[in-house]
Amino acid sequence: ADGSGTDEPVLTRSVNLLSLRATGWSADGTRLLFTEVEADARSAIGQVAIDRPSEVQVLLENAFLNDSGVVSPNGQWMAYQSTLSGPQSEIYIARYPELGDRRTISTDGGTRPFWSRDGTELYFGSLDNRQMLAVTITVKDQRMIVDFAGTAPQIRGFKNSSIANSTSAVFMSLAPFF
Repeated sequence: ADGSGTDEPVLTRSVNLLSLRATGWSADGTRLLFTEVEADARSAIGQVAIDRPSEVQVLLENAFLNDSGVVSPNGQWMAYQSTLSGPQSEIYIARYPELGDRRTISTDGGTRPFWSRDGTELYFGSLDNRQMLAVTITVKDQRMIVDFAGTAPQIRGFKNSSIANSTSAVFMSLAPFF
């Protein structure tokens, strides 16, 4: 691509929205996940089929803030953040796309979840945006097992701790210190 083309709208939603943003892809790459924030500050998670942009499906819409939907590499689970359990965002995992078997993952709030490439760990940010946390995810016989070892509450330790303590990857983050 040489940059000489034009932008092509993929999704247009209600004019009452404050924000519409992409958050991830389905595991097979055919659907784009998005978050839409309404004027009353509620937000919903949906998906659109890329080859059929008129085929929009809202996955999660309720009276809470729902954001940052990301599908696991195996395509069976979606992680997201929501205020479902109270005023602060927590991280949840639910079976995708029907969103059954919901599990709370974070223990003291969380934002912007993302999966490891192999789907064995789920990473997310702390509420103050100063820490990245991780939990180990194992799926056996269609059941999800979340390893919270050393995670009560979210404190330093091998899991659910700063990414620097995790052996699965190296990440760099730039943030102002003032």
